[in-house]
Amino acid sequence: MTSFEENLKMSWGKIPTGVAVLTTLEANGDIHGITINSFFSLSIKKPSLLVSISKSAKSHDLIVKDRKFGLSVLNSDQKEYGEFFSRNSKEKLPDKFDLVLMGKGIHVIKNSLIQFSCELDFMTSVSDHTLFAANIIKVNSNDSSPLLWHKSNFYDL
Repeated sequence: MTSFEENLKMSWGKIPTGVAVLTTLEANGDIHGITINSFFSLSIKKPSLLVSISKSAKSHDLIVKDRKFGLSVLNSDQKEYGEFFSRNSKEKLPDKFDLVLMGKGIHVIKNSLIQFSCELDFMTSVSDHTLFAANIIKVNSNDSSPLLWHKSNFYDL
């Protein structure tokens, strides 16, 4: 990385963000996930959200193929999920991890702060990432505290 890229990454890291895990299904039916912090609400009237995914991420092609995904905004007790799904090469999903079916083959993390069931509306390429806009089909939430990402570390509120 150049010093500009390093400075830019460090600068963006100073902004606290929520942590989410985006889940899709692999061709063999296994659940695949990726930890993200690039997501936000697009509209409440037309319930929708936007996520940014690197074109090199396995999740990218799975979203394009299946046109649906789950998004679990993690609570402060779910750091293990954030760490596990942030790894590039993942082993088998740990038995202690608890994911639930939200319908239409969309899985989310049980007891996460917010659970979104999403169907792809449109996508657009921006440099080395794709922005995926998705309609929110179903949402669940609870009153737990969020898990935050700040300066390359997890924190609770």
